[in-house]
Amino acid sequence: MENKKVVLIVTTTTQLNFDRYNNEQFFIIGVERGCLDLIEKKIKLDLAISDFDQVLPEELVLIKDYALQFTKLSFDKDWLDGLVALKTARELFPQAPIKFVSKPTKRYDMNLSILDIMNQYDDVEIFNEHSLIKKIPAGTREINFNNFQEMTYLSFFSLKNNNHLILENLAYPYQGILDVFSTRCISNAFIAYQNPKISNSEPLVVIMSK
Repeated sequence: MENKKVVLIVTTTTQLNFDRYNNEQFFIIGVERGCLDLIEKKIKLDLAISDFDQVLPEELVLIKDYALQFTKLSFDKDWLDGLVALKTARELFPQAPIKFVSKPTKRYDMNLSILDIMNQYDDVEIFNEHSLIKKIPAGTREINFNNFQEMTYLSFFSLKNNNHLILENLAYPYQGILDVFSTRCISNAFIAYQNPKISNSEPLVVIMSK
């Protein structure tokens, strides 16, 4: 299979505009009702993959007819549908960045699966209309404020214990240790026209929200 530059995985319906992804530079995967969102927006669907337990029979027929490739997973499986889609994307395009569209659900356990994704995968962004989640490897860097002017809040979670963390040019500067599961660095905020500076000794997850 040819080497696509970026993979887009859509797992739910959103108000996002996907027009800029609707070209040959992107391989687009739909999961569950994310397939229907892509169809409604007239976006190509290279692969539909899911157990499809959240779609109606007539909707499933529509997805089968629209998708270039279709894979129906067993209801009884060891992996969540979105994680299967991620594993499939990595197998097809080992070096491609992955953009993963997802929204919080009423189930805390499902929402916590996001941290597993961040822990397992590099170069994956999770986003929706309101938030963006990225993994930051160990090191020192700046976040370009101009790229995220629509965002207000930043929260940081460590993927390993004893993470030596320095946050500068944010509403609440921080210098200290951040451990796994710590909420010490939740709900920081951008300062207008300033680039946050981040130094971390272990991998870090940042969640930016409007």
